[in-house]
Amino acid sequence: MNDNKLSIAAAGSGKTTYLVEEARRIKETRVLITELCSFLVYEE
Repeated sequence: MNDNKLSIAAAGSGKTTYLVEEARRIKETRVLITELCSFLVYEE
């Protein structure tokens, strides 16, 4: 079964806090948290 989730949110919205809190609830296995920060700069 696939339990993967995708979270897209603005900077400062609490993404990392949410991930850490959720990971701390998981006791039966190891958890790896990786984050990707990307941005697009548009100039004319």
